[in-house]
Amino acid sequence: MSLRDRFKELFASSPLPRVTPILPVTPHISAPIQAKQPAGRPAYSGLHPRLLSAGVSFGLRLHRQLAGERPSDNLVLCPVSIGLTLAMATNGARGQTRDSMARILGIENMEAEEYNKGYAEILEALRIRGEKVELRLGNSLWVDDAYPVLPEFVSACKKYYDAEVVNVPFRSADTATRINRWVSEQTAGKISEIIEHTSALDQLLLLNAAYFLGRWANPFDPDKTREGVFHAASGRRPHPMMPGFQHRQGEIVVPRFQARCDAELTGALRALGMTAPFERGRADFSGMFLKAFDSFVNRFLHKTFLDVNEKGTEAAAATGKMIRLTYTGPPPTPPFRMVVDRPFFLAIRDKLSGLLLFTGSVLEP
Repeated sequence: MSLRDRFKELFASSPLPRVTPILPVTPHISAPIQAKQPAGRPAYSGLHPRLLSAGVSFGLRLHRQLAGERPSDNLVLCPVSIGLTLAMATNGARGQTRDSMARILGIENMEAEEYNKGYAEILEALRIRGEKVELRLGNSLWVDDAYPVLPEFVSACKKYYDAEVVNVPFRSADTATRINRWVSEQTAGKISEIIEHTSALDQLLLLNAAYFLGRWANPFDPDKTREGVFHAASGRRPHPMMPGFQHRQGEIVVPRFQARCDAELTGALRALGMTAPFERGRADFSGMFLKAFDSFVNRFLHKTFLDVNEKGTEAAAATGKMIRLTYTGPPPTPPFRMVVDRPFFLAIRDKLSGLLLFTGSVLEP
């Protein structure tokens, strides 16, 4: 099934009011995206096709589930971040716990070596740091000496997910500050806090942080941004709208907005079939710890920030210039005008791998 067909399936029975699916729009964590592959970026030909397809499917299913749980809220998710965190955790899960995590990720019946290696290659390929596009993906493993962790688990997290391993006393009030500082550094200050506090009962924390910065291939002109009307879920209201140009003669108008999302994913993941990891006495994370503990997942937190605006450099504006060729062929396509003035779905999609980096449902920009 193509990505476009998956989007159509997602919205066939969407609980969102009057949602306009945008296929695919690419805003972000602090500006829009330029789609060309930066020089020196790793090739995609060797990436595991099943992991890529499963990653897209997982992201869309999770977004649909959360949108149904939060029908009146803006929703922004980073499926890559969530998926990598779950994949790391499977290395310490056993029995039904691992099976339920593998099913939701679409990696059931795969050996750990196969999918770990595949995720490592995806992680390396997605990391971009160039003049026009930047994508950071950072993983970390926070452990307490009171709960000794198996060296094999630590090794897998470091080898395949490039995870930073940090020893902390979870009973200390300073630990949450250290964790939040790491998250803030990884996300250029856009996410300043992921956790309010830790306790002596906490055994281990797996973290993934993602940060994306890009520029529109065809940037919007800030001087043309004007007050328009957005038909939000709560009713009509004035909102800054950005008119711009894309690909052929015509105009697309989108709202300028910021959105923050703070989600506890436990309920959504359970609804999708991943129940065992959250149940005390049933969860089996014996592949993580040296001693037998009654371990289970008590929190699955996810925070995101999205900023869609007109920003772009002069170089990006120059490369976005339209070049018209003269040729003999079909008649020209008539001009179009598309105004995104109702609740909509957006996706920041890596064009080369097809992975969904961020997804969003915007009801109130």
